[in-house]
Amino acid sequence: MKLHHIGIICRNRNNIFFLKKKKLFYVIDKVQNNKIYFEYIKENKLWYEYIIPLNKRSTIFNSLKNKEMVIHHLGFFTKNINRIKKKYINNQEYVFINSFKIKIPIWGGKLNTIFFSNKGTIIEFLSNE
Repeated sequence: MKLHHIGIICRNRNNIFFLKKKKLFYVIDKVQNNKIYFEYIKENKLWYEYIIPLNKRSTIFNSLKNKEMVIHHLGFFTKNINRIKKKYINNQEYVFINSFKIKIPIWGGKLNTIFFSNKGTIIEFLSNE
């Protein structure tokens, strides 16, 4: 499995100095109350996902209490998300956080995601199955 993206949470777009002048694709995630910007860096073949809370009900709002920007998760694309879920759901080293369905056209449209925590690191698996 290959690293697909790094999720970075930010208080607002102005905190991301290198994004200020770029026009990036974004989506509004009404379920998690976030605005998500996407950037692809060709040199390292990696996506960056900049997540900005829309309000206090955002799933990541509390993660920014004393910070302006922080790495939130590592995202891995998988062909079989159900196999991944079965593999990690009963593994005591991984804590299931949540799963979501989201539409991100630049990543193939409708996606299923599942989040786990492992020793303080959040890992996202995503699939368009």
